[in-house]
Amino acid sequence: MSHSAAMMNAPQRNGHVLHHKRFEALSLAQLRERPKPEAVIPGLLMADTVALLEGKDGSLKSFLALDWAHRVALGMDWLDQPVRQGRVLYLLGEGSRGLPKRADAWQLVNVGQRIDLEDDLGFVVDEMPQLWQGDAGHIVTANPGPFRLVFVDTLARAMVGADENAQKDMGLLVAGCEQLRRAYGDACVVIIHHLGVSGESRGSSALRGAVSAQLRLERSGPGNKQLTLKTLKQRDDDMLDPINLVARVVDLGTVDGDGRPETSLVLEPAASAHAPKLATKKALLERTVKTWAALLDLGGTANFSTWRDAVGGDVSAFKRSQRDLLQAGHVEKTSDGLWQLTATGVKGPEGSKQGSMSFLDPGNGGSKTGGQRGSYIGPLTPFDPEPDFAEEPGSGLDREPARADATTVCQGCGEPVAVDGLCDTCWSAVVAPGEVSSE
Repeated sequence: MSHSAAMMNAPQRNGHVLHHKRFEALSLAQLRERPKPEAVIPGLLMADTVALLEGKDGSLKSFLALDWAHRVALGMDWLDQPVRQGRVLYLLGEGSRGLPKRADAWQLVNVGQRIDLEDDLGFVVDEMPQLWQGDAGHIVTANPGPFRLVFVDTLARAMVGADENAQKDMGLLVAGCEQLRRAYGDACVVIIHHLGVSGESRGSSALRGAVSAQLRLERSGPGNKQLTLKTLKQRDDDMLDPINLVARVVDLGTVDGDGRPETSLVLEPAASAHAPKLATKKALLERTVKTWAALLDLGGTANFSTWRDAVGGDVSAFKRSQRDLLQAGHVEKTSDGLWQLTATGVKGPEGSKQGSMSFLDPGNGGSKTGGQRGSYIGPLTPFDPEPDFAEEPGSGLDREPARADATTVCQGCGEPVAVDGLCDTCWSAVVAPGEVSSE
């Protein structure tokens, strides 16, 4: 039998040829025929690898991980880069009670409403699997794959009773992560790990030697609201320049048992603190109008695939437009999974032939907002520089967020804003009282 025929007839899993013999050597030709590595998060996380995300206690590592988890599950771009969509499994060893608030904050900002991703994003909570003691097999049995991304949060919780500084114990932990990677096909397994008190990597060097990527999240600046994601190791790709992020408080629109407003955080690219350029506004408007028009042509109701195919083009761009329309209250998802135009949506977004209102205004009405501005999403505002906040509840996250300067308002919608330029709510010009907009 020829080599090519043998490769075709060999059993496969997710495109990988499975060999019957353990430790069977592969030729260079066989290695070349293996699928090339694909990025889950471009430049940072590769499929079929184990990666490390480390940072000091309170550096918001879990917030970044939850952001990535949502984006991979939904297929949403990160920093304008397409991610590889797929199911996500999150092994959460600490902070499970605060998880819903964190997820709500991300969803309200990025989707426009609270959603349940069901089988696409799952969390193992309450009992953390001990990966160094063979629990990987139990995880796979309880959570059949495939999964695109698996988080282990944190390393310390996944090896309770072990010695992080012992090469043997750390090797067992890595072996457990590798077992998950293999069992789930081409998953990327991300280990979240605390740095030592000195700010250096903690534990045996066997961990850093085993992972394909080592990423570090650091906080700095006034109020510790600025974050930097650094690449310390990238085995099979170029190392990216540091990525600057900013932490912002989100009002969840709910109150706790004592009647205090509930808040949480989202991480955004530092550049997003500035308003988008007018050229970008025009391009986004045209794309969103096209997406709206496609649903209208389909009779105002369609499933995701039919609507996407009618629009054509890049899937990520379609999802961004879909999100914009959802957040504005122009479309809604029905209980049976269909997408349909709301009463507001039938009128059309601004820029369409029959449109008379901004598609980015969440106060226009529609079933998601009930005509009430801010009924489902609170304002995004910078942190109050003092005092510093911590990652856990009760140390800053639960307080009412700092409000924008009321002396600066948006001429288009009248909402208070924090910076001059374009309003984050409706993209109208932002002016101080008495000034005249240039738009």
